[in-house]
Amino acid sequence: MITVGIDISKSKFDIFYQEKSGKKISKVFKNNLAGFEAMFKLIPNSDRIRVIMEATGNYGDDLANYSYLQKATVHVVNPAQIKFFGQSKLRRSKTDKVDAKLIYEFGCVNNELRPWQPMSPNLFIFRSLHRCLQNLKLDLVQFGNRLESEKDISVIAVYNTIITTLNLQIKELIEKIRSLVSDDQNLQQMTELMTTIPGVGELTSWGILSEVDITQFNNARQLAAYAGLNPHIRQSGSSVKGRGAISKIGSSQLRKALYFPAMSALKHNHIIREFGDRLKTQGKAGKVVIVAAMHKLLRMIFAILKSGVQFRDVATSYT
Repeated sequence: MITVGIDISKSKFDIFYQEKSGKKISKVFKNNLAGFEAMFKLIPNSDRIRVIMEATGNYGDDLANYSYLQKATVHVVNPAQIKFFGQSKLRRSKTDKVDAKLIYEFGCVNNELRPWQPMSPNLFIFRSLHRCLQNLKLDLVQFGNRLESEKDISVIAVYNTIITTLNLQIKELIEKIRSLVSDDQNLQQMTELMTTIPGVGELTSWGILSEVDITQFNNARQLAAYAGLNPHIRQSGSSVKGRGAISKIGSSQLRKALYFPAMSALKHNHIIREFGDRLKTQGKAGKVVIVAAMHKLLRMIFAILKSGVQFRDVATSYT
């Protein structure tokens, strides 16, 4: 099997791999279909190919999909893992060519990475629409803040027009997402199951479902690690006893999607509320309580979606 390390950017991508003869290959291609085809023509097609690349948002999606269709085993890795791997090797320089080789080396010593699979077309559209919705909501808050501090009448009129337009676009997007969900039996069923959890509404369920494919995880611990909600402990011997924290080596988008639902659940979900009260009596800080609630809520969601039963039928497992 040939392992290919890929460092990808908006317009190009660098690759590094080693042939069976020991010859090291380093090439640059354009980040388009012609570049993808050229890369696979370069690599001997008689060999199984293992592609390692960082999660870089939309820049790498097309190459990951193309590689998957070419029967390559694709691994999309958290950039933090590559960064820490580079630090462990005392890397001093950083270029795209060097990064591709580093990603290759990371892949060579990590043979148990989870294989990547493409999203269904519906889920891809669903995620794109929801992220657009979140961006528009952020824009709405920003322009609302600017409006509050503005004194010039003409500028106020401009801001009011923009805010009106944003509100209309947000409403239209919500209806598009709702229509897409209702036409997709799987998304509709998962939305209905999640909204049986006190503190989780329709919009909240969309935010979580758009950021995670539950079928990729065997247990709740794996899902918590994906979200970066697993504990990060700093302790060594008797002298190093750092404060515990979450790892944050995971999906920041999923953590954002869980934050406000967890706060709501601390008020309206009796299980999480009682859990939060116990932590408070132990002297835990507010942020610690919220993060713990996020973790517990995510485990609830995993249990409900995996079992296919409503909250009331699995609630006893969390008391």
